[in-house]
Parts: sequence; structure tokens; C-alpha cells
Amino acid sequence: LGETPIKVAELRWGKEAAKKVMPSGCDGCDVVIGCEVIYQHDDETAQALVEAMRFLVREDGICLMAYEFRDGLMQDAVFFDCANEVFEVSGESLVQYGFGLSSE
Repeated sequence: LGETPIKVAELRWGKEAAKKVMPSGCDGCDVVIGCEVIYQHDDETAQALVEAMRFLVREDGICLMAYEFRDGLMQDAVFFDCANEVFEVSGESLVQYGFGLSSE
């Protein structure tokens, strides 16, 4: 990890809220992690989450978002539509790690 300190912070969504948790002099995070944050949000909330992610992650960084398919998938698609406008999005199954549903 070198000499760079690791910071974990609670985040209210939106660019302005993200500015409050960003350390001074920091040009972005290498990794932004989210889990259990995507679930049937309205358009405004989904957009605020994507804005926060975009503000926090540096240009060559990565956002890792854990998502479990549940009822309301169509409503959750709003978040993914917003994210696809800003990021290159790909999905990865966690079955190999013992999570999710196997197709077998």
C-alpha cells in the first residue's frame, strides 16, 4: 500500500456531499467501493450516487459496486443507465467466490 493513507468515510450522495469527504489536495480515489446501495431509487437519487462516484474516483481509478438482483430490477436499471453514461460498466459473477446463484 505504500505511503498513501487509506481513508474510509460515510458518504451522502451527490457531488457537493462527495467534496466534503475528499481529503484536501487529493485528486481522486484509486478505488470507490459500494455495497447494498443500489435498490429501487428514484431518478434523482440514482443520479446523485453516480455523481458522487464520478467525483470521487480518479481518472484511472475504478468503482466496484456489489449488486444483487432482486425484485425491482427495472427500477434499479435507472442507476445502471446513469452509470453507463459516465463509466465503462461491466458485470462480474461472484459465484466462484461462493456468492450468488450458480447456473448449474
